[in-house]
Amino acid sequence: MKYEKSLQKVLEYMEENLYEDLNLDQLARAAGYSKYHFLRIFKEAFHMTPAEYVRRRRITESVRDISDTDEPISWIGYRHGFNSKENFTRVFKSEHHILPSEYRTADNSLKLLHRAKPDKDDSILESKILAVPEIVELRPFSATVYKSDEEDPTMFWNKYNCGGLSGKLSGGEVQTDYGFSVWNFEENRLEYYAGILTEYAHGDLTGTMQLNVNGGLYAVFDTPSADKYTFVNAIRRAWEYIMQEWIPQSGYVYPGDCDFETYRESSREYSERIFIHKNITAKEEKALQEQILEERIIRFIGEKQQENGWIGRGFHGSNKNAGQYDNQETATKYMGEKALKGTFLLDKAMNAYVTKVGQ
Repeated sequence: MKYEKSLQKVLEYMEENLYEDLNLDQLARAAGYSKYHFLRIFKEAFHMTPAEYVRRRRITESVRDISDTDEPISWIGYRHGFNSKENFTRVFKSEHHILPSEYRTADNSLKLLHRAKPDKDDSILESKILAVPEIVELRPFSATVYKSDEEDPTMFWNKYNCGGLSGKLSGGEVQTDYGFSVWNFEENRLEYYAGILTEYAHGDLTGTMQLNVNGGLYAVFDTPSADKYTFVNAIRRAWEYIMQEWIPQSGYVYPGDCDFETYRESSREYSERIFIHKNITAKEEKALQEQILEERIIRFIGEKQQENGWIGRGFHGSNKNAGQYDNQETATKYMGEKALKGTFLLDKAMNAYVTKVGQ
C-alpha cells in the first residue's frame, strides 16, 4: 500500500488516544498530510471516515465489558468515551441494531471492528483453510424462515438471536439455524432469510414463510475456528474468499440462485458451514453418475441378497421382479433403480447405465 507507513502511524496515534477528543487537524498532522489529502486516503483505505473508525472502535471495545462483566451499561459507556448512557445506547443500536442490554442477555456474536492494519487486507482469508471444499449432493428440503428486513444479514442475525427466534420456531428445542441467500431474478436483487428446517418447526410460526430449496450439488466450506468476538468477521472473510477468489479460480459453474449457511449459536463452537450451489458440468455429471451407481447399487444388492436369501442362488431366486431379468447386469440395473429412487440424478444416471449395459 502506497501510504502504509503514514496510515500505520496515524492508526497508532488513534489507538493511543481512542478516548480523547480527536479532530481532523490532529490526525492529519500525525499522518503528515493536509486535512483534505489525509481524509481522502483514509477513506480509500478503510472505507469509512476517521470519526466513524473511532466510534466503531469504541463500541467494539465496549462489547467485551458488556459481555464479560456485570457492570452497569452507563459505566461502560462512560469508560469508552460516551458522555451519557443514552448517547452510548443510541450509538450501539445504530451500529448493531440491538440494545446493549439485549446483547448482554443473548451474548451472541457481533460484527466488530478490531484494530485495523493497513498492511494486511483482512478480506482475504488464507486460502489453505478453505481451498478444498467437499462436494455433496443434497436432496430437496424446506425451511421455515423469517425474511430479513436488513440490508446487512449480520444485523438481521443480531435481531434473530436477541429475539430468541430459533427457540420460538422450534418450540424451545435447540436446532441448527439456516441462513439463505436467494437471488430474486424477477426483481434483480438478493434476499436473505433465516430460520430452521421445517420438520423441526413446531413452535410459534407467526410471521414466517416456507422456503423450498432445490436439491443438487453444493460445495461445502467450513469456516476457520474463531471466538465470539471474531466469529462474524471470520464468516465475512470466508464469503469474500469464496466469491472473490475461489469461484473465479476454480472453474466452478456457479448459478448464483440459492446458497446457505448453517450454524448453532448456542453451541458456542463459533464455526459454520457454507453451502454454495453448483451447476454440474457434463464431465462431473458422468463421474457422479458412475459414483452413485457403483456405491448405491453395491450397497443395495448386498442388503437385498441378505434380505431375500439370494446369496449363492444368483439373481433369479424367489424375487419375481428380479427374476424377469436374464443377466446380472440388468438385475443390477433394476436394484440400482430402487436404491436411487428419489435422487435428483436418478433419470440421468439410469439412462447412462442402460446405455452402458446395451453396449
